[in-house]
Amino acid sequence: MRGHRGQLMAVKSRKADTGPLITRRRVAAIAAQLMGFGTTWAFIAGLGWADLVGFGVGAVVEWLLFEFKRAVLNGEGKDKALGVAAILVDSLLNAGGMWVWVLNIDGTEAYKMLAQALALGESMRLVPALLICLALGFALAVAPHQLWKELD
Repeated sequence: MRGHRGQLMAVKSRKADTGPLITRRRVAAIAAQLMGFGTTWAFIAGLGWADLVGFGVGAVVEWLLFEFKRAVLNGEGKDKALGVAAILVDSLLNAGGMWVWVLNIDGTEAYKMLAQALALGESMRLVPALLICLALGFALAVAPHQLWKELD
C-alpha cells in the first residue's frame, strides 16, 4: 500500500510541474463565466427579483447549468441530453438578460455602419438584435468551458 501511495504522490507532483494553474485563457474563462452570470441575473431581475434573492437564484441557476453543461463540453458524465438542454437554456437566459442592452446598440457607430451597408430598415431592427443576443448568449454559455481547457 505504501508503494501504491508513493506512486500516486509521484503522479501528482508531475502534474503540478506541467505549468501554472492560472493562465490567460483561464482568466478569460472566469471573466466569461462572470459575464454569463451577469446576463442570467439580469434576466432574473427582469422577472422582478432584482434584490439579493435574485442574485442568489441567479447564482444557483448558473451553477446548475454550468455543471450540466460539463457533460457535453468537457466530456464528463453520461447524460449528454441534459448537457445540450443546459446549453440551450443558458443561451436563452443569457440572450434574454442582454436584450435590453442590445436594443440600445443601434445608437453606436458600428450598428449604424452595418444597418446602412446591409440596408436594414427600421422594421428589421428587432431581427438583428435577436440574432446578436442569441449568438452572444450561446458564446457566453460555452466560452468558459472552452477557454478553461489548455491548448496542446
